[in-house]
Amino acid sequence: MAVKQTGQPSFIEAWLPKGAGANAALNRLSGLVKWYRFEKLMAHLRDEGSPGRPGYPVLVLFRALLLQSLYGLSERELE
Repeated sequence: MAVKQTGQPSFIEAWLPKGAGANAALNRLSGLVKWYRFEKLMAHLRDEGSPGRPGYPVLVLFRALLLQSLYGLSERELE
């Protein structure tokens, strides 16, 4: 399965000033956690070669679920 690239900024993000939307707590968490270890554990969850639009990387989805749990977000708020 193809994987959607998430490194490129969106049109709106390109116009925002540097540091807009920064969150010190999340930046600290990102520095403390070795995300590549989780990525290695979850790499087999993605079905390679399936038809359709590319999916989001597994690590991005996992981090979104962590945010949802930490901040008590609903599905709609997480989107």
